[in-house]
Amino acid sequence: MLDIAHPEGDAFELHPAPYNLSELMRKLAAEYMLFLDGKSFDMKADIPDDDVVTVIVARLVERALRNLPDSA
Repeated sequence: MLDIAHPEGDAFELHPAPYNLSELMRKLAAEYMLFLDGKSFDMKADIPDDDVVTVIVARLVERALRNLPDSA
């Protein structure tokens, strides 16, 4: 489960902003492909060629996406 608690235990504000989700997915896919190179794993990423821009808290979405393979 994603933990977004502030290290000091205080509440903190989220600041969503427009972000290119396609680019984030390409970056993460490339990192995982490098990590899995030579291992007996297969990875497929179906990321649109066009940019998909959405309003998110990028660092939290990236952390959640990075946690998915660990949870599989």
